[in-house]
Amino acid sequence: VKNGQVDLMGGMYYYEELEDSYTYASYSSGRSNSLLIKRIDDTRIQGFDLSTLKGKTVGIYTRAVRKVDQLKYFLSYNSISSEIQYFDSGDEVQEALDNGTVDLIVGGDAYLAPNRSVVAQIGGEAYYFVVGKASLGIYEQLDAAITNIYAANPNFAKELDELYFPTFYDSPIFLSQEDLAYIEEAPVIRVAVMKERYPLNYTRKEVRRGICQDVFDMIAEQTGLQFEMVYAENYMEMLQLVSTGQADIVGSFMGTEGIAQEHNMVLTKSYVSLDEVIVKNKKASYPADDLTVAVIAGKGSPNAVNPTEILYYATPSDCLKALDRGEADVTVIPSAFVEDIFYRNYYTQVAIVGANTTKSEISIAVPRPVDVQLFSILNKAINSMPAGEMDSIVTRNLMSTGEINVSLKSMIYSNPVASVALLSGFIVLVFVIILLYNRFKMKNQLMRVKLERAEESIQTKAEFLSRMSHEIRTPMNAIIGLTQLALRSEEVPPTLGKQLEQIDASAQFLLSLVNDILDMSKIENSKMQLSPAPFRPRVMMEQAESIMRVQAENKNIEVIFNCQLQDEWFEGDVIRIKQVIINLFSNALKFTQTNGRIILDLQEVQREDSRAALRFSVKDNGVGIEKQDLNRIFRSFEQTAAAKTAGQGTGLGLAISSNLVRLMGGELSVDSVPGEGTEFFFSIWLPYSAPAQEAKSVAVTLNHKLSGMRILVAEDNDLNAEIVTLMLEMEGITVERAADGQMAVDMFRNHPEGYYSLIFMDIQMPVKSGLAATVEIRETERGDAGTIPVIAMTANTFREDQEQAREAGMNGFIAKPFKLEEIITAIQWYTGKACEKEAASQN
Repeated sequence: VKNGQVDLMGGMYYYEELEDSYTYASYSSGRSNSLLIKRIDDTRIQGFDLSTLKGKTVGIYTRAVRKVDQLKYFLSYNSISSEIQYFDSGDEVQEALDNGTVDLIVGGDAYLAPNRSVVAQIGGEAYYFVVGKASLGIYEQLDAAITNIYAANPNFAKELDELYFPTFYDSPIFLSQEDLAYIEEAPVIRVAVMKERYPLNYTRKEVRRGICQDVFDMIAEQTGLQFEMVYAENYMEMLQLVSTGQADIVGSFMGTEGIAQEHNMVLTKSYVSLDEVIVKNKKASYPADDLTVAVIAGKGSPNAVNPTEILYYATPSDCLKALDRGEADVTVIPSAFVEDIFYRNYYTQVAIVGANTTKSEISIAVPRPVDVQLFSILNKAINSMPAGEMDSIVTRNLMSTGEINVSLKSMIYSNPVASVALLSGFIVLVFVIILLYNRFKMKNQLMRVKLERAEESIQTKAEFLSRMSHEIRTPMNAIIGLTQLALRSEEVPPTLGKQLEQIDASAQFLLSLVNDILDMSKIENSKMQLSPAPFRPRVMMEQAESIMRVQAENKNIEVIFNCQLQDEWFEGDVIRIKQVIINLFSNALKFTQTNGRIILDLQEVQREDSRAALRFSVKDNGVGIEKQDLNRIFRSFEQTAAAKTAGQGTGLGLAISSNLVRLMGGELSVDSVPGEGTEFFFSIWLPYSAPAQEAKSVAVTLNHKLSGMRILVAEDNDLNAEIVTLMLEMEGITVERAADGQMAVDMFRNHPEGYYSLIFMDIQMPVKSGLAATVEIRETERGDAGTIPVIAMTANTFREDQEQAREAGMNGFIAKPFKLEEIITAIQWYTGKACEKEAASQN
């Protein structure tokens, strides 16, 4: 400025010796405070006790002449003997305070920091705008502008001070030894507050908030006191909690010291002031002399109104309702209360007149007789609250109204058109929902009826198939059984023998049809289940080949079997895999001409840690399949043109095979060239398995002699009983028959232990079923009741029938019609196992 590089400078203190270099404005633009500042942690010095300044060292900037004079005057006036230490710069002064070289320093507001506090204000000093001597043109404009400002507003400088400088300086709380001892021993202090009174106390997202809550949190942080909130429904109840001893202090007392005395309480300094508004009934005149005033119970009558009658109500909401009903003319309540209440409700007859001239002071009230130490600590805490922090508490609570639940009444009155439209839309929506619900209900009822009919149809179909299976197998058992007996006779002429073989073949074909239909029914009803067990795929393929080789030799068809496996034992359902292979083999035989060739192929195509993928293939050089037939041959009851002319069949073989392979996790596929041949193949993953332990003892078990055995046959059909008897007697076995289940139980119980070697038990019998009879035999208290083999011999072949037989205590299951070989094998196996168990138990 002096050299003309800068035209104007502000914040310049007046020094007479500087007038030669600068030109000062005629009027100051503000005033700075001269402050005596200490470290905030220095509890030796207290602003309310100037005697604590004696003997302390005060640091000051040498060239701050006015401040030096003010400091000397302040010390002299208060008779304080302190040492003054001078420094060459403001930074040196502040460093000296921070490092403890001096106890206090003199400075302005710029010297204040979080670790410093003001002890006293010792004076002030005006500051001005100045210009250099070479900028007098600017000076004239500047001086005219400042003069015009003061002419328009004489308090301009004072207002600037109030805007940018605090009226009071925050000072840290000072707790005496008596205070600290009290805090150490003090119990938790119960604070009575209103439960839902925004902005003092309210709930936001299930968390307690409010000015009162925040203030007591700050007091607890400053002093170490512990507080517990005790909630009241209204203002009067809050006061009563203290008077009845349920709380120790009132946390948000609204009123003057005189009103507090009426409630036998004393007040601390107010910690917040809430603006009040005057609210009236729209029909009432205000101001007037004959007003009925609504007042919150426990709170004094407002000074702004001269009432002829006072009506007391529990809450501010009740006061506004009284105005709305016309019971009262006017009320005076904090504007924040009105804002919150108007958010929740709507009052048609209520109007806000304007702001009240007074404010509602919120204080802490302590009951008489006063706990002086507690009262002193609370007052100290309130007085030492930083003004900025207190403003922040008020601002953040006034900016949020908590969780507002807008009432239906408020919404309708605030938005009448939108409310009518919304209500109309809601009615239409409800009507549409009712229509849709009724339609859905009717549709659901129809679907339920259809489902019940479908389930009934499925159940009827299953019962029909089970009954027909039983009814067909029973006479077939006689046909096949008698045919086998006749074929075993040495007196049968060759011609009759050939005819008997044809009868047996036809019966076996009929049996295969019945089995196919039953298998397809199980698959469709999701009742087909696999029974994995250890087996050798190579042996299984050799068995399938040996079964079909006779038919192949009759047509002079060459059969080739290729097997490439790295492992011998796997786990899978060998019966179902063999069924698929035999079905495919049978198809290949049917469509391969004389002198043809069929190749059975088994390969291990992929390996993993615990399993391998096996590829099964049946390939022929027969007639092949037309391309248009490839997509339908796996459907139920579908046959190609060649199949219809090749021989009998149901058209279920490939459908069953395809479903079985899919059940095992694979896919049955086909490659075919018409006139050249067909290959059916599939791959399935099978886990590796240890060799089956029972396989090693099969040969020994089947060498068990049959001659001399006595077997009980429980069979209600005379012809079936006769066939079984003849078959067994041909093997030298003594047979005794029971015509029903009860007779079988009686015959077993009436003979000594070991009398019968084995029991063949039909399941469906009169008087008592085979299942019930088996249960009674197993429950008989004798040594052989649990060891005698009981073999089911029935025309019921469903899996659930087999499971019921096992649950009843039966050891095995032979399906009708049966072959003599099956019966002999079963007898040898189960009686041999029984002997092994008996020997093991004796050892």
